[in-house]
Amino acid sequence: METIDIVLSPFARRARSVVLAHGATRLTRGLEPGETVVLRDEQGELHTAHVADLDFDLEETYYRLALDGPATGPGSPASAPAEPGSDDDLARVEELLRRAREEGLAPPARRPSPGPMAAAR
Repeated sequence: METIDIVLSPFARRARSVVLAHGATRLTRGLEPGETVVLRDEQGELHTAHVADLDFDLEETYYRLALDGPATGPGSPASAPAEPGSDDDLARVEELLRRAREEGLAPPARRPSPGPMAAAR
């Protein structure tokens, strides 16, 4: 997950959205639509955001970042980065899915099908 230093105006905080030019960052690659990033504001506070939209002109790429919420505190995405594929990474994904299901943003968990071997027992 990329961390981007940014100044968040009062308007951007209220609108929960900010436009960022790629050239104003230290990113070594472009961001993808839907990608989650961590924003570090001028006060050092961390916020999660995702790339909601992209725009281009002849010289620059612009990202519209939708602010998702604070990224500090226990269980936040930026509090303790996990190694991809680690148990911590899996636990974080499970926790995100649990929260999304509680808020009605994800379908309920499916029970695994017993498979062809179950009929033979």
